[in-house]
Amino acid sequence: MDAQISRPVKEYKEAFMQFTDAEESEFQFKSDRLVLAYYEDTTYRICHYNDLLWEFKTYFQSDYTLIYTETPFDLWVSLFDEHDEITNENLIIDIYNAWKLYWDQQEHKYINKKTMQFSKEQSWRDFSLLIESIKDGPGNIIENAIDLSDITLIPILALAMRMQFENEDEFYHACIDMLIEEFPEDFGVDGNFDEVIVDTGKTAERFFIYTPEYGFEDWL
Repeated sequence: MDAQISRPVKEYKEAFMQFTDAEESEFQFKSDRLVLAYYEDTTYRICHYNDLLWEFKTYFQSDYTLIYTETPFDLWVSLFDEHDEITNENLIIDIYNAWKLYWDQQEHKYINKKTMQFSKEQSWRDFSLLIESIKDGPGNIIENAIDLSDITLIPILALAMRMQFENEDEFYHACIDMLIEEFPEDFGVDGNFDEVIVDTGKTAERFFIYTPEYGFEDWL
């Protein structure tokens, strides 16, 4: 798991103490790439908004399959529905560009070239069917993609939607804001995802606290 700490560690501690009303001596704390606290037999992760943003961006860098495994499908459904600037006409062009980008990144992973070629050809057939479904009409494009082949088409559509934004950072912010507001259950195993504001004296920093699927001792 990729993670980073974007603010001074003391601010993460302050956020957690606000959240729990605990003293610093009452909980255990780790701050190696990500920040964890152990309090009253429960492990918590404390994230700054920029940590979440940085982590989300990594899904679009080294391994596009993380877009499929680490994000909820409904994020892409909602993003498509709520952003009028994402049009079917322009999206068709960007889906093709995203398909090429996806397979340029995937090809080196295959040891067997025949397996790679088979997978790529199947993906092209799925891509072609998706384009036909867009042209034929109504229905959410993301839901159509899920019906065809979610494991490849979801990353491809996410890349295509990123291309629809004039500013790439606006796309990432839109995704994180939507995850925070509409999909808090995607973070914590118990569905709770709490925001805490830490006043640094100069800025008001947004921190988020949730119970991760791993324990305090699991993260070394």
